[in-house]
Amino acid sequence: MLFDDLVRRTAAGTIVPVEYLMGAKVDRFWVTDADRDRLAQLQAGVIIVPPT
Repeated sequence: MLFDDLVRRTAAGTIVPVEYLMGAKVDRFWVTDADRDRLAQLQAGVIIVPPT
């Protein structure tokens, strides 16, 4: 994805930044708004993922 497209899609709200804390490290990603909502559900415990 080109930078200009990222800026346009961010302004439109279809691409959003998320931060994922893993231990002491913070990973930052740009994801779709649907993926951000799914991550929020996972973090809120709404979706229960079976242990591996």
